[in-house]
Amino acid sequence: MSTTTMQAVETVLNKTFKSEVTDPLSLTLYQENQFAEPPTPNATSEYCELTVNYGGTTKHSVGEYQREGVMEALVFIPLGVGTGRAITIAEQIIDVFQDAKFANNVLTVSDVFVQKVGKSSFV
Repeated sequence: MSTTTMQAVETVLNKTFKSEVTDPLSLTLYQENQFAEPPTPNATSEYCELTVNYGGTTKHSVGEYQREGVMEALVFIPLGVGTGRAITIAEQIIDVFQDAKFANNVLTVSDVFVQKVGKSSFV
């Protein structure tokens, strides 16, 4: 991945997330270090927060390196609407990113998983 900068990777992931997940599902997207008013507590709107964190680098051969990282998408839905909408959003993220390749196959997403956290209202 030495030919693709970390900023380029982050840009590709952010643009893809916006065009393939939040725009089609009418969600607000908050990206890392974006100037924005924070959502009000118990807001009625649905939104996602997206961050990209970089890990270590592994050398495979002369001039060939692999950098690993984690893209984390936090999905927020209002209390009282049940988990169905959150599951729909999670399935869209999985469909877009599981085994996806970007930047001329230089960037590969290998694992996508869902972890439920926080309050929920089972309706």
